[in-house]
Amino acid sequence: MKSVKYIIMALTLMVATQVLADGTQMADLNIIQGKQAELVIELSNADRNYVAFQLDLKLPEEVHVVSQSNGDPAISLSQDRSDGHLLSVSEISPGTYRLLAYSMSYKPFKDTSGPLVTVLLEAAQMSQAGSYTVTLTDQRFTDA
Repeated sequence: MKSVKYIIMALTLMVATQVLADGTQMADLNIIQGKQAELVIELSNADRNYVAFQLDLKLPEEVHVVSQSNGDPAISLSQDRSDGHLLSVSEISPGTYRLLAYSMSYKPFKDTSGPLVTVLLEAAQMSQAGSYTVTLTDQRFTDA
């Protein structure tokens, strides 16, 4: 009988203090080894309309961003909130991604809170199940 190992990732948010007192949040996420799961990064903001943001996403060694067919990481803006914004993603070091979103026409994101970015993750081969931490750092938001 073949055994199946379950990898449970507790995604804990470590947020740098924002000058504007706003930030992002993530919910805990369970990933089964060899399967994919969506991590949703949400904007947690009371009333400010942002036009751009930058943040760094750091993943543990055991977790990877899925690659799209063109080789780009499977990280995207929430389609119902982006309103023409562009997202640039760069792997700045192994397992650390810098996300930069902006609008060439200086439009604010739709709504002030809710889903902002979706990251498609996959758990790599591991020797044991456990909890792992994902961090968001160097968050910068720009309003009009």
